[in-house]
Amino acid sequence: MGGSADTLVNYGDAYESYYFTTADVASAQWVIAHDTRGQVVYTDAYGQILLYRYGHPNGLVTTVIPQLIEPGAFVYATSTNIVDRTARSNADNENATYQFPQKFLDSVKNIVFTTGTTEVFR
Repeated sequence: MGGSADTLVNYGDAYESYYFTTADVASAQWVIAHDTRGQVVYTDAYGQILLYRYGHPNGLVTTVIPQLIEPGAFVYATSTNIVDRTARSNADNENATYQFPQKFLDSVKNIVFTTGTTEVFR
């Protein structure tokens, strides 16, 4: 009792999972349009929802772990990842929220698309 309804607040996990900006959508659509080889795309649980919604059903790795990112693969970062520096993963039915590894990506990947609040690395 007492807390705010998830649909009435602009923060928290439900908000970050299901509220997407036009920049988030534009970046997801860019990834889908430019992933012509159907390769692996790294994103977190927030990005996974958008990529599935707009047509990228295969080849998603939904945890962005620096040691596991393949060279040449796309990394799709939503506004939650870039602005809030937050990422989310699910393993064995357990949710984990962690700091998005932007400094690592900035040092080893190129930004191939950005809206200012979202980024796609390669």
